[in-house]
Amino acid sequence: MCVSNNEIAMFNQNLLKMAEEYAGCYLDSFDIFVNLPASENYIDAVHLSSLGQQNLFRIYQPVCR
Repeated sequence: MCVSNNEIAMFNQNLLKMAEEYAGCYLDSFDIFVNLPASENYIDAVHLSSLGQQNLFRIYQPVCR
């Protein structure tokens, strides 16, 4: 099954709406990671490399303080 970037973006919007409805927090990293070079940020098609982990940390750091 192949999921398009548009389908992922719509799914993320639904997750954001649900988080707001339940007073939760949803941090969407898709828009950032989709524009980063996969070869530098992933070990394989699923697992983040150390650089990918650092980039994810930069996304989450402002809300975790």
